[in-house]
Amino acid sequence: AMEVGWRAHPSPRASFSISSYFNLYDDLRTQDLVNTPSGPMVLTANGLKGQTWGVEAWGKYEVMKNWRISVGGDVLHKSFTVKPGHVDISGMEAAGQDPSYQAQIRSELTLTSWLEVDLDTRTVGRADYGGALAYTEGDARAAIRIARGVELALDGRNLFNPRHLEANQSFESLPPRYIGRSFFAQLRVGF
Repeated sequence: AMEVGWRAHPSPRASFSISSYFNLYDDLRTQDLVNTPSGPMVLTANGLKGQTWGVEAWGKYEVMKNWRISVGGDVLHKSFTVKPGHVDISGMEAAGQDPSYQAQIRSELTLTSWLEVDLDTRTVGRADYGGALAYTEGDARAAIRIARGVELALDGRNLFNPRHLEANQSFESLPPRYIGRSFFAQLRVGF
């Protein structure tokens, strides 16, 4: 694994980071189909090799004393191949189900000394080996300080779509796992 990056605070109100990476992999797990005298069987082997490379970046800016905005994202490229002499029937499961890109923007706003509102939007690219499609989602949170050390928060997660697929487990004979909308209230008491 190789990584190079740069972090900076160009002003008291702004900070950012950018890094790039390159990873080499050898002998990743495969499920090989082999012929034996008693018939075909599946054998766990190390028949996959490859590489990943990409860029990650994030930044934070204090628009006003009570308002902060954060942005971030990454781009990932993968290249995996099955080594000669191996037949991976798992569909390159060991290569993972990582999205090709992700991006996020978050707003944290303190409206008054007792009310905070956070909004978050993210977009995620299609998973390369699992079949999960690209999606965009948003979250929202409102928190009210009822008294010193007492906070009531209302959260909504994954608000843009009724549900989305983040990873497909069908190669493990499990049904695909969908993530749906959720809403909840939270009461925090500090002593």
